[in-house]
Amino acid sequence: MKLLDFYQKNKIMYTITVNGDCMSPILKNGDVVRICPCEQYQVGDIVVCVDINGVRYIHRIYEIADGKYITKADNNLCIDGNPITYDKIFGKVVM
Repeated sequence: MKLLDFYQKNKIMYTITVNGDCMSPILKNGDVVRICPCEQYQVGDIVVCVDINGVRYIHRIYEIADGKYITKADNNLCIDGNPITYDKIFGKVVM
């Protein structure tokens, strides 16, 4: 089991370093943020997700529809192309 999977399954808070500027100005490259796995997530939450290719990223939940989460980077104009399910969210950024 990978470490982030363990944290998510056991609801353990952890820290990660932001890589990139897609969430600026809220989060910047090099920022260290705390991640808290949660029972549920809401529109507006900034979350760590994994895409269909296994790449992890930090984006904001833009919409929830039919049990799927539509995410978007604050610094992007368009929403992400593939909605994700709850099991693809590793936790919420807490500041």
